[in-house]
Amino acid sequence: MTTRSISTLLLILLPLLLKSEFFMRTLPTSERLLRELGGSQIYHTPITVNGSEGSLKTFVFDQPSELIVSRIARKLKIKPPRSSGALLTATRGRLLSRYLVMRTPQSSAGTLVTVLEQNAEALQPGKSAPKWPDNIPVFNATPGFTAECHQTRTSFLSALSSCRTPPAAIDQAVNALTTGGWRETLPSSADFKLMTKKHRVCVVFAAEKSGSGDITINILQRAGSRE
Repeated sequence: MTTRSISTLLLILLPLLLKSEFFMRTLPTSERLLRELGGSQIYHTPITVNGSEGSLKTFVFDQPSELIVSRIARKLKIKPPRSSGALLTATRGRLLSRYLVMRTPQSSAGTLVTVLEQNAEALQPGKSAPKWPDNIPVFNATPGFTAECHQTRTSFLSALSSCRTPPAAIDQAVNALTTGGWRETLPSSADFKLMTKKHRVCVVFAAEKSGSGDITINILQRAGSRE
């Protein structure tokens, strides 16, 4: 894994201009788990998840994603997904954690793990349902959760795909985005696609859900400063 390959994706996924304070220190968190597995935390920011307060953290590993998925699943005592890109969900106390695992670009030897956390009580019936993000064409997928950081103008969608494999889910999303005026650009790979539209940038990647084996399609979008 090269420094350039990591930084290229992070410039898109995680705008590092924001230095955020940690919060929810008294609740069980994912930090210790991922550090014990050899991860280095490189980013943290408060976000809203389905309209409720939450946090986003990102860790980088110098190990293949298949290995990291397996080790996280073992720590969480859940069945590991089979694919290199995975969405693992666990509840500890009142904290719900979603671990999004993907390879770093241009290298199969490195891994990025992004953790989105929120209070599990926010998932109770009657709470606001996730909505399809603006500027993303609707396609055949069911929104599972959304996250947003207003300070960095970044939004995230994770939706249950109608496709049976991660490559098919990515292709379906890319086709919808292309029809909506988005264009694929570099760096892209078999695991993720980078798309642009005017001053907006988004990353599209698929993941297998732990337990069910369902495929999720995930779109991280960042609006440009000129909008």
